[in-house]
Amino acid sequence: CAPGKFSSFGVLCQVCVEPSIVTNKQASCTPCQAGQGPNADACEQCTGSTYSPNGVCQSCAEPNVVDDKHITCTKCEPGQEPSSDRTRCIPCLLGNFSSFGVKCQSCAQPNIIDAEMSSCTLCRAGKGPSADRSGCENCAGTTYSKSGECLECPNPNVVNADRTGCISCPAAQGPNPG
Repeated sequence: CAPGKFSSFGVLCQVCVEPSIVTNKQASCTPCQAGQGPNADACEQCTGSTYSPNGVCQSCAEPNVVDDKHITCTKCEPGQEPSSDRTRCIPCLLGNFSSFGVKCQSCAQPNIIDAEMSSCTLCRAGKGPSADRSGCENCAGTTYSKSGECLECPNPNVVNADRTGCISCPAAQGPNPG
């Protein structure tokens, strides 16, 4: 048989239609396995950011990543981003978040980052970020918060009951203790 053709019984040569390849001394025409693709007369492993669910290597569209066997192309979970070669998902570093699994970005202070590292939000009034910025804590002592950051309430003012404001002392009352 001529190149690209095969004969199952040694009688009639048939064309081996791509993406299948001629194997067994031109006795069969076989598709490549998932994770592989045809290259001349052999199946080769898909490489880089290519994948093959059906025996044909194809490009995995950004920002998706390929699995280690190059069979699937999927997106990263929130709180992760693709590696530079797009072969795995990497968790966001401390102080960063990723809402959609596309790119980790910095979370500006005084915002907090949730445990999944998927959102960056302000604390509600009366609260401020914990030291590690993983949650919100009530403002304490002589501090208050209008917009998610505990601020010092200077004398002669006082913090209101829900810690959302710093107000002048009511008549006949003294300021915050120093």
